[in-house]
Amino acid sequence: MSTVVTSPDAVEPPAYAVARRRKLSTARVLTLCAVCISVALLLVAVVGYIAVTGRESATAASVNITEPLLVDAQTVYTSLSDADTTAAGALLAGPIEPTALRQRYALDVARASSAAEDAARRSQSSSTLVTSLNSLSVGIPIYTGLVQEAVVNNRLGYPVAGAYQGEASSFLRTHLLPAAHQVYRSELAQLESNQSSAKAVGPLIGALLLLLLTLGVLIAAQVWVRRRFRRRVNVGLLVATVLVGVLAVWALVGATAQANRIDAAAAAGTGPLDAYTQARQLALQARADDELTLVSRGSVGSYAVDFAAVWPQLKGVIATQQDSHSTSAAAALLVAHNRISALLSEGQFLKALAVGSGTSSDGLPAIAAHLDASLVSGLDTAQQRFNSDTTSAANDLSGLAWGVVIVCLVALGLALVGLRSRAKEYS
Repeated sequence: MSTVVTSPDAVEPPAYAVARRRKLSTARVLTLCAVCISVALLLVAVVGYIAVTGRESATAASVNITEPLLVDAQTVYTSLSDADTTAAGALLAGPIEPTALRQRYALDVARASSAAEDAARRSQSSSTLVTSLNSLSVGIPIYTGLVQEAVVNNRLGYPVAGAYQGEASSFLRTHLLPAAHQVYRSELAQLESNQSSAKAVGPLIGALLLLLLTLGVLIAAQVWVRRRFRRRVNVGLLVATVLVGVLAVWALVGATAQANRIDAAAAAGTGPLDAYTQARQLALQARADDELTLVSRGSVGSYAVDFAAVWPQLKGVIATQQDSHSTSAAAALLVAHNRISALLSEGQFLKALAVGSGTSSDGLPAIAAHLDASLVSGLDTAQQRFNSDTTSAANDLSGLAWGVVIVCLVALGLALVGLRSRAKEYS
């Protein structure tokens, strides 16, 4: 007689078969929930950590690397420009240059050399920066050598001293200042790039979308567990949901505050910093044009032409900052220039020399010093604002990167504990 093999369902009563299938289905759903929640939270941890650390590193690079390099480049440019005007002023003062001017010139050269060395140490081996910094390191001794020749010949009373000073100034303007300007513009562009990266929204939006998706999965899991098991609250899932919600708010508030700080640093820091740097460079160049005109006794017309080109730029840059003190000081510089030009055109060289190198309050040295002090004050204020806002921006993200990872892992553990307590009923 043959034996008939039947399936378990064929011999089990229908009610038991349905219960067993339901039990298997519930276990699978619990497993699926655990997998989905695990994947979602781990993705949030990874993407969130990358997004936050990317912003943190760009913000830190702005204040710790790029901005100091920018200041170094600005220091090289303005120190060399001031050294040139000081050397020309010393030459105008007579055969024996005043001690104060000699010391100021030496300090300018030392400051420029030190800033160039600092920039070389901080630079990240960009080919453009290396070339420009090499030009500075090689060119500064050449420039000081030409100035020294001018000093020696001036002490001996030789007219060729003016030619040496003119050659030194020409070398400065055609070789050293363009190299310093290249370093400055490169670092300014890098700073703006860092600020843009510090508030990049792409990775952050990805992390926030994942957070919202995770919240949706957690809420859906709680709704299903409540309906399936007739329990109001699953403590593990509920606490995990609250933690993820708090994390989303923390990330959104912190990133928004940080982006606003970066915008403030750019508007009140980077922008004015660039404007005042340009203004100071142009003011020093304008002063040097007048002094070199006097050194050459008006025989070199290119200095007057250069002043005519520089002055509108100086006026325009200062106007962007709405700085009344710098505006009035720049206007006084134009008045002194016009007086020197008029006296030279009348053949009154000694009177022109008195305006260009004298100690009176309406003379070129006093006016130029007043303008430079005003521009330096604006420069310092802009730098302080940049540092303050950028440091605050970094603080807005403080602890968020590891907070994302820790909160996600804790939420994952709580969610799995909550689901496991229900899964035990089917083990």
